[in-house]
Amino acid sequence: MTKFNVSRDGPRKDTPWVDCTFALFVLADITIDDINHVLQKAHDGSTVNCYYFWLAHDFAYVPRENRVGETIFCESGTESPIPEEWTSLFKGKTIQEAAAFSKLALDGLQVDWHHFAVLDEGFLTLCRIGDGDLVGDDLDTMPCKVEVSTLNLSSLERHVWEEYKYD
Repeated sequence: MTKFNVSRDGPRKDTPWVDCTFALFVLADITIDDINHVLQKAHDGSTVNCYYFWLAHDFAYVPRENRVGETIFCESGTESPIPEEWTSLFKGKTIQEAAAFSKLALDGLQVDWHHFAVLDEGFLTLCRIGDGDLVGDDLDTMPCKVEVSTLNLSSLERHVWEEYKYD
């Protein structure tokens, strides 16, 4: 388990589940076709036809929270296909650097600051910053199949991480 100093304790919203998109950090030299495949496969496995992954790049392009009357909804994450010229700013970076970036998300941006995913050399890894109450700076990871990755993240209730991890 890796320690790093970023203090943003507790969940973003006081709901028993996660209700926003998740950053997907591409850490290796992955082809655009493979990234599109991951985005689409994660979408197809979400069960709600939603693009939950946002390709981490720049907070200017992160999904936002929108309000229409009394209804609040979240913009979709990154939809495939992505432009052929897209390149990851996180290529060659570490999971710890991705975590530090994730914790910089401001309120109003619909990206979870405690849970994210990394794509590295063909493997998808889910990551959590903090303990079961999302407090602290511990970084925990678990490998995950792409087709259930966004379903697992979007259905996370507090203290379910360990159950998923050892399932």
